[in-house]
Amino acid sequence: AESLRSDILNVADMPRLSRRVQRPHHLVSRQHFSSSHLSQEGIFSTLYALAAHHRPTLDGDKIGPYPLVLLRQLGYRLISLESMTIGYPGFQRMLNIFHRRIPCKDDSEAFTRASALLRAQRNLPSAKHQPLFILITTAETHHPYPFPPSETHFRPVVPVRYDHLFTADKFRLKLWNRYRNAVRFLDKRLHTLLESLRPEQ
Repeated sequence: AESLRSDILNVADMPRLSRRVQRPHHLVSRQHFSSSHLSQEGIFSTLYALAAHHRPTLDGDKIGPYPLVLLRQLGYRLISLESMTIGYPGFQRMLNIFHRRIPCKDDSEAFTRASALLRAQRNLPSAKHQPLFILITTAETHHPYPFPPSETHFRPVVPVRYDHLFTADKFRLKLWNRYRNAVRFLDKRLHTLLESLRPEQ
């Protein structure tokens, strides 16, 4: 599922990205709603740019996600960095369109590899330059919302291992804070990666 809530893009929770999207030429959906609470449906919508209810119609489609098919036809190199895997057949089939699929043990490895790919891309001679599309499947805003202890900005928080069926009010606040910390950590990672795209002076 799309586990990054649209209303979390604010100064308190995502200070870096919220400032970035205020710059000219940045588009942000005003009324974004997650396409589904199911992971396969959310990823389908992300890759196909269609509402989730279209997935059964296109399950088994041999063409693949059309936006990515179009990018390939335009000469893009497609790379998928996957720090989490969804084990249902349709998920694997949707990702077959990528030239390379790189499994990563966690989000740290995924972002490290993405940075390395961007550096290599920047250093290519113009004659060998090929446009690049990178998909990063992250787990930080997915249960159980992992983040380093040093990145704890909102307290109190539940521990990494907890009984998520327990619904006391104090528990809800601790769980919400865990999610917010994970979001803020993702904001930091994304900002660092996006800054590496700036043209060198």
